[in-house]
Amino acid sequence: MSPYWITARKQKHNTAQQFINHTLDTNFPFLVEKVKALLAKDNPLVYERNYRKDPNGSLVALHAFLAPTVYLNLDCDGAYRYQMQYSFGNCPHEQEIRALIRSFRLHEIAKEEKRELNFATFYKNVLAYQGQSAFYTLYN
Repeated sequence: MSPYWITARKQKHNTAQQFINHTLDTNFPFLVEKVKALLAKDNPLVYERNYRKDPNGSLVALHAFLAPTVYLNLDCDGAYRYQMQYSFGNCPHEQEIRALIRSFRLHEIAKEEKRELNFATFYKNVLAYQGQSAFYTLYN
């Protein structure tokens, strides 16, 4: 079965959803690059996976980025709707990142998630599950 985002790109019947999908597909990578530039000053250990370029890709996931204080995620569900989620954990750049989300016109279609676990625990759990080799250090 093909990843949902591949089928979503071929859908022609819902132009409103196509616009949302295109907006997220186009702007999410730029958002991630801007966020990485902000965070690089702190040299954090980060996880990033672009499933569109990954041969072991996911049916649902398109792109995930996790730093010790911010999480950005882009998925496509079984109804071929792109969905962006983000969350913060005492992020010193939270206001700048929120401004970036607005500048890329993602604030109305993205969902901020509140973590059931505190953010530090979430980050440590991902690190433990994915393994150190899946992470890299951002440099300024």
